[in-house]
Amino acid sequence: MTACAAAILIIASLCNVPAPTAKPARSTNDIEKTETSDIPSILILNVEDKDVEIQLNSLPELAVYLQEQEDKTGEIARLRTYPVKKTSEENLFVVGYGCGTKLCSGLELVKVTDGRTEGLHMPSGLFINSITSEDQSRAIFQFGSSEGGMVTRSYIAAVDLRTLSKIPFESSEMESLYSEHPLVPITEVLWTGSKTIKLKVADVAATDFSSLEQWYASDSQKVKEVLIELSDR
Repeated sequence: MTACAAAILIIASLCNVPAPTAKPARSTNDIEKTETSDIPSILILNVEDKDVEIQLNSLPELAVYLQEQEDKTGEIARLRTYPVKKTSEENLFVVGYGCGTKLCSGLELVKVTDGRTEGLHMPSGLFINSITSEDQSRAIFQFGSSEGGMVTRSYIAAVDLRTLSKIPFESSEMESLYSEHPLVPITEVLWTGSKTIKLKVADVAATDFSSLEQWYASDSQKVKEVLIELSDR
């Protein structure tokens, strides 16, 4: 088991969500490379046991990361994919790269339709879960960071899957607390309407490591419910 996979299993167990299945990229030795780069212009990724081609020039952050690595072939092999639930014929998944025990260097939401690749750069962290809305047009993505294998702080991002764009929160305070950076454990994420998200988060007075460590060690981990309204902007 890789360090990345181990970290994901730790996070999943702490957050009471199933561990996502990560798939490595296939060997790319036989894939055409660009004229100005020694990395492939097309990568073949395994998503739910199916090979999917992605155009690397549509994912500039990932392309830059791979180009900067000394062992490019090794880094490509370490890419991980996490499928996103959907009903359409599109291939929709998250790609994680540079993943360690605490977080991934980057995460990309990727949509491939009729051979065309689109991407949305996501917050850094470890991928935990994705929850699609009832009509499959939106999704909430939950990410986390692990500290010493003991404490996991997590945060979310809401995305319009049709336009592959982030959906802001109505409240900038809520966005700061639960979307911009990881602060506290989030134990449950639910859609309660087309524009409303309900979170269950650790009910703690402070968010330092010691306070969260005590919360994890408690026999009764106290949580509170938080309702978040999404913006129409």
